[in-house]
Amino acid sequence: MELFKLQLKRFIKNKILFVLTAIFVLASIVFMLLQLPGVSSSSSSSLRLLSQSLLVSYPLAILCMFISFEFLVKAKTNNAYEYLVSLRSALPSYYISGISVLALIIMVYSTVVFLMNVIFYIAFSTVYIEYIIHIFLNVLLNSFLIPLTFIFIGAALTFVKKRMTGYALIIFICLLTSPVLTVIGTQLHSDAGVNIFKIVDLFDFMPPLLNWTPIYSFGYSVLPYRFFKTGFFAFLAITVITRFIYKNYRLSSKIAAPASLFISGLMLFLYVQPASIVTLGLNPYNGCHADQHYYNGIDEIYEEKVADFNIISYKLDFIIKNELTAAAEIQVSAKDLCDFQFTLYHGYVITKITNEKGEELRFTQKSDYVTVYSNKNLEKLIMYYHGSAPRFFANRQGVSLPGYFPFYPQKGFRNIYNKDEYGFDKFTQTDTYSFDVSVDSKKKVYCNLAKTGDNTFSGISNSLTLVSGLYDSYIHNNIEIVYPYMLIDKGAAADESFTMDKMLSEADKFLTNRLDGKDIKRIICVANMNNASPFERLCVYSDHITAIALNSLDYYYENQRFSGDKRRLYEYIDIYKNMRQAYDTRLDMAKSEKSEQAKLIVLLDEKIKLLGETPVIEKAAEYFNSEDNRSAFEFLESLR
Repeated sequence: MELFKLQLKRFIKNKILFVLTAIFVLASIVFMLLQLPGVSSSSSSSLRLLSQSLLVSYPLAILCMFISFEFLVKAKTNNAYEYLVSLRSALPSYYISGISVLALIIMVYSTVVFLMNVIFYIAFSTVYIEYIIHIFLNVLLNSFLIPLTFIFIGAALTFVKKRMTGYALIIFICLLTSPVLTVIGTQLHSDAGVNIFKIVDLFDFMPPLLNWTPIYSFGYSVLPYRFFKTGFFAFLAITVITRFIYKNYRLSSKIAAPASLFISGLMLFLYVQPASIVTLGLNPYNGCHADQHYYNGIDEIYEEKVADFNIISYKLDFIIKNELTAAAEIQVSAKDLCDFQFTLYHGYVITKITNEKGEELRFTQKSDYVTVYSNKNLEKLIMYYHGSAPRFFANRQGVSLPGYFPFYPQKGFRNIYNKDEYGFDKFTQTDTYSFDVSVDSKKKVYCNLAKTGDNTFSGISNSLTLVSGLYDSYIHNNIEIVYPYMLIDKGAAADESFTMDKMLSEADKFLTNRLDGKDIKRIICVANMNNASPFERLCVYSDHITAIALNSLDYYYENQRFSGDKRRLYEYIDIYKNMRQAYDTRLDMAKSEKSEQAKLIVLLDEKIKLLGETPVIEKAAEYFNSEDNRSAFEFLESLR
């Protein structure tokens, strides 16, 4: 304890390190506070404040590495290193107490950040304990554990022989863990087809999703893989530290460093395990662009095939941990067929398929298509599989599995992805089925079917939707609204979009005008993962609706009447009429692009300037409301 006090005094007396730390702490807190007047006092603002808190975590980590190196390397620069080595327990005590001082500082800082977020959230929002835990885990990981890891790295660098070499390594680590590596990875992949994204992801300590519109049902990632990655580097650095500080201690040198190295290896092993990761970055193998990259790379084209059998019922057992694990028991109608065709997203790997007697059946799985072979009368088959999808996650933090997405086997071969739309097509069956669903998850799961127990559901529908995370539900006119509670803006004006009253009003209007007569029991908000397809934004099933938000339902529904460039023209004209500034921004961007989408808005603008906006908009309305099959380019070119 005395040595700890001495180290604390030494840190305070070091004017450069103390002032640098104080300036950063105060500046980051001011930076976070300055965000508050710019947003309304609401729960969504609480999520934004958390994002600002996480934004400074990486600069904090880099600062901690530098301060740790500068603070602990003083033993060498003051010629005290040999003296510490000669005294029993002096060198280990020096490093342990020095690291403890720095750990205390970031612990105090993390506590302040946590309290700021919690106080603001409690003061202006409907309080959910689940979200307070979410704040705690984010601050623990990003504001404490990651900076602590960089403190260990800085301490490990003090054992290099030359101080300038230490500085060079610090600069190298800064570049390696910065967004620069992501840019290099993206450039290498696009120019040379070289994939270094596994290395990029390993060294990326920035919290994902910060540069995107918040995923309100998910928040910010505190998934286990991020803790494992942090632990890998922390214990790797501890291995180096213990190797040097205990090198004159026989027992400690034989235990400490090998034990730390073993834990580091274990953390790396756990980190690389398959998991459902939620990210929206530029990685073509993970995130919102992964599916487009996958389907563009498929050489073999599969033809759609109508199944020669019907499905009578599903019994689906899901286990949700790091990824989705499932056992799908399917009762089929045609017992004497030799093969059965199913569509199942390619990210779910089938381990085995059995009949009702437990006998294994032969099968093939190619892309999204599964063929099951049977030479006997088959009444039921049980399909066992596991995996994940980049845009439709199922993990410990949340679930977003909408009904149009085949996360469970569906009959026939169907194309589920539209390359032109950059998204998934509407994939729902016209038939209805009997569902019996069980979900093994520590979180409360919401479903379109009637609840029968703790995360168990049953009922009849043409599709199945599962969500969980930062959700709540509200009964309105006998319809259950399942929504992310962080999406509701309690402090907004009554006529603004993100209020409960406004959203309920929008839902009522949509149901009355568009779906009058349909027996809709639930409206379920699914995660907005940069959804491109109109069916990803809104999909109507036999008993429920999925949507990325409760506002703009009518617009999303109208958008489904068109496909391809006709829909894009409809969107551009809608933006031109209602959001002129956004239209001008998109037009300016398009002038420097070469894509077909860019050419379309440029051509539209030329026609508006040549003929006037009223004639163009009126002619476009006739084009949209007719069976005109011309492309949008052909339509615009015909305008005179």
